[in-house]
Amino acid sequence: MTGPRSTLLITFRHGIWRVWLDGKFFGDYRAKSQAMEAAKSAQSAMATIGRIAEIADKTQSP
Repeated sequence: MTGPRSTLLITFRHGIWRVWLDGKFFGDYRAKSQAMEAAKSAQSAMATIGRIAEIADKTQSP
């Protein structure tokens, strides 16, 4: 049996990379690499308690 599914969404707007967890604010970052690192860290932490998290990158900027 798998746990609940979550989504970590990465967006970019006005020079800020933002991470959302299930539609709720998770954090702001100045670099895409920092946002991705935070999302991956959260994904790993959730996996330890049986939660599955997908990382979705909805950015237009590299």
